[in-house]
Amino acid sequence: MSAHVCGGFTEERPLDEEAAGVLESCRAEIEEKVGAGYVADIVKTQVVAGMNFSYRGKLANGKHASVKIFRPLPHTNQPPRVTNVLVASVEGDTMTVEKMWDEAVQGAAAE
Repeated sequence: MSAHVCGGFTEERPLDEEAAGVLESCRAEIEEKVGAGYVADIVKTQVVAGMNFSYRGKLANGKHASVKIFRPLPHTNQPPRVTNVLVASVEGDTMTVEKMWDEAVQGAAAE
């Protein structure tokens, strides 16, 4: 087990009730970006001006997917939102990124 880094992500762990709830609150947005059937089994978190949740799991088609969700601080009255998605296929030691979406990049492209 490695030491915790201030400002960094926690160690990966199985989803708890809080992490599962945040994931479910963004289910429609996730499915819009990667399709139906995303199941996460691992999460790590990072405290920022709110909380980042980084999930690792698979899609119904067997492809690997990671999803990042930002949950703002409660006083903002803003809901959690998906900030990053990566879908990849893995064969042996080779990972092929098939889809990547990032809020910062997409937002900059829209401006």
